[in-house]
Amino acid sequence: MGSRFTKTGLALACCLAVAAPAAAQSAADKETARSLMDQGNDLRDHGDLKGALARFEAANQIMHVPTTALEVARTRALLGLLVEARDTLAQIMSSVPTPREPAQFRQARAQAQTLDAELEARVPTVTVTVSGAAEGAAVNLSVDGVAVPSAVIGLPRRINPGHHVMIATTSTSEGRAEVDLKEGEKQDVSIVLAATAKPATTPTTTTEEEAPPPPAPEAHRSYALPIVLFSIGGAGLIAGGVTGALMLAKQSDLSTSCPNHVCPPSQYGALDTANMLAMVSTVAFIAGGVGVAAGLVALLVGKPSAPAAPQAASIEPWIGFGSAGFRGTF
Repeated sequence: MGSRFTKTGLALACCLAVAAPAAAQSAADKETARSLMDQGNDLRDHGDLKGALARFEAANQIMHVPTTALEVARTRALLGLLVEARDTLAQIMSSVPTPREPAQFRQARAQAQTLDAELEARVPTVTVTVSGAAEGAAVNLSVDGVAVPSAVIGLPRRINPGHHVMIATTSTSEGRAEVDLKEGEKQDVSIVLAATAKPATTPTTTTEEEAPPPPAPEAHRSYALPIVLFSIGGAGLIAGGVTGALMLAKQSDLSTSCPNHVCPPSQYGALDTANMLAMVSTVAFIAGGVGVAAGLVALLVGKPSAPAAPQAASIEPWIGFGSAGFRGTF
C-alpha cells in the first residue's frame, strides 16, 4: 500500500496533466477529481471497496486519464469483477501516449499491462451446452438474467468467479443450471431442456350447443290494457244509454196507466221492469265511467313491457237480481 504522499501525487498527476483527454477540464473539475481520488484511497484502505470504486469511477469520468482508470481497474479486481477490470485495463493500454504527458501516465500503462497479465490467469471459463431442443428451434441463453449471444452456446465463455444462474429457453421448452466458479477454474455446464406447460387456448368457433342465447326482445309500450279498459267503459256507457232509453219508455207508459203516480195492481210488473231498467242503466253508466277513467290512467302511466303472446279479450254484460254489470277476460 503506497504512502499518503504517493496517493496524493497520483491524484495531482491526473489533474495537472496537459494531455489531450484532460486539456478541456476546468480547475473546479480537477479539484473535484483530486478530492474524489483521496476519498477513494481512504475508503479502500478501510475496506469499503464499493464506496471507493464509486469515487474512482467518478474521478475517471471527469478526467479520463490512465491514472484514474488504473485505480478503477484495481478496485474492480479486489471486488472480484475480473472481467470488468480487464476491460478497463484494455482501455488504458490502448490509449495513445503524447509527448507532453506526465510520467505517471506512462507508469500507469505499464502497471496496467502487468495487472492485466495477472488477471488473465484468474478469470474463470465456462462452456454451456444445451440439449433437448426441437430440431430447428432457436435457443436463448441468459446468465444471471443477462442475455448471451446464441453463437457462444457450446463455446468457452469468460466470466467472473462466484455463483451464476444459467437459463436456456425455446418457444416450447426451458432448462436451468446453477454453478459456482472459482478464480482460474474451467467448467462445462450442460442444460437439458424440458417441455413447458402450454397455456389453455380459447376456441375461436362456437358450436351449436355453445351458441349464445338470442338477444332479449326489445321492450315496448303495451296498449292492450288501455284498449280493453276503454272497450269495457264504452260498452258500459252504451248499455247505460240503451237501458236508460228503455226505462224512459216504460216510465212514459206508466205515466198514462198510473194517474197521480198510483199504479193499479195490473201495472206492478211494468213498474218493476222500469225500476230494474233504471238500476241497470245507473250501474252501466258507473261501470262505463270507471272503465274509461281506468283506461286513461293505464295509457298515461303504463310502462314498456316485453312482448307477450297475444290473448283474445272478451266482454259480456250480465244482469242479476237487483244488480247488473259487465265481465270479461283480457
